[in-house]
Amino acid sequence: MVFALDLSGIPTAVRLDRIRERFAPDEVELTLALAHATVLPVPRARTLAHAFQYFWLGKLDAAACIALPHIEQILRQLLRPQVPIVSVAKGQTPGTIDQLGRPIRNMPAAGYPADWSRALELLLTHPGRGVNLRNDVCHGLIGTPPKNRVALIRQAALYLLSHTGTEASRFRPSPSFDWTWGSGAHSGLHRSGTLDQPYRVVSSRGARTNLERQLRRTIYLIP
Repeated sequence: MVFALDLSGIPTAVRLDRIRERFAPDEVELTLALAHATVLPVPRARTLAHAFQYFWLGKLDAAACIALPHIEQILRQLLRPQVPIVSVAKGQTPGTIDQLGRPIRNMPAAGYPADWSRALELLLTHPGRGVNLRNDVCHGLIGTPPKNRVALIRQAALYLLSHTGTEASRFRPSPSFDWTWGSGAHSGLHRSGTLDQPYRVVSSRGARTNLERQLRRTIYLIP
């Protein structure tokens, strides 16, 4: 299973690199493409955008360490309406927040595909038969993860964001291991200012949507 997971990360990395070549997105463009009002507000989306930029710069440690907590936060926000995430304090017992493994296992109960629940568990939390990236990276138990595994972390974040009620949420891809890459003319997005200042998108909404779609299509594994 780990071999198949690692194998799928190779074309995932290729696709992400092609997105960079095609769009050359900057921080603002990536942030706008990733942000969601409740699940991933702009400040958090900006930080996740940094993880993508570090990935493209080859700084894989930073790319992994920044992205992993955001996956946990996105998943909790998605599951909060369907399943308990926080245990309320009772008497002398303090309240707790579920660690990432339990929300992942609860995904099918909340209506998410079981195959993606298994794939995320293998990638992020399973200590025996999985890669266990969340624990190994965040606790400093491994060195720099290979690029294909760091690409899969980005894929996991994009998959969860596809359930945020945006245009991409209509689709429910399945995790298999054959990929295709769509072609098309370059569509640029230009802006002025930064997220700390007023900004203005001066190209069409279609250009921004195209970047969003190509990022979301990173989760598509076409059998």
